[in-house]
Amino acid sequence: MKRKSNIKIRHLDVVKNLYKIQNLKNTSDIMSITPAAVSKSCIEFEKIIGKNLFLRTRNGFIPNDIAKRVVESSIFIEKEIDRMLVDIDNIYNDQKYINISFQSNSIISAMMNCVLKLKRKKGINFSINYGSRDHIFFPFVKMAKQT
Repeated sequence: MKRKSNIKIRHLDVVKNLYKIQNLKNTSDIMSITPAAVSKSCIEFEKIIGKNLFLRTRNGFIPNDIAKRVVESSIFIEKEIDRMLVDIDNIYNDQKYINISFQSNSIISAMMNCVLKLKRKKGINFSINYGSRDHIFFPFVKMAKQT
């Protein structure tokens, strides 16, 4: 399957806000852009994927299952971008940190207690990801510089 390389973060933001608010004008107010810009971005995204995301009615935008899937994915994408920025910052600052990822709701409490105990030790920073990795514990390993 060919990747839809023309997808932009702004497309995902617009879809996510329209999904939540279900109103063009209110979405534009929240996002501080014009209703035309919201509409254009949504239409662009729909053209890229070749599917409609919303039923447009007089009462607003009614999202379909495809819109729901796009919103779920955009949340994971945002978390991955945030994690990437933390990783870049830690690499740049040459800090030691541990990246912990998990996918089970049942271990959240135990995981946080463990992290709090470890956090008391100085010089250790954490990146915690829920549901975004295959491994439960994924320690960061600094790659050797290639010369």
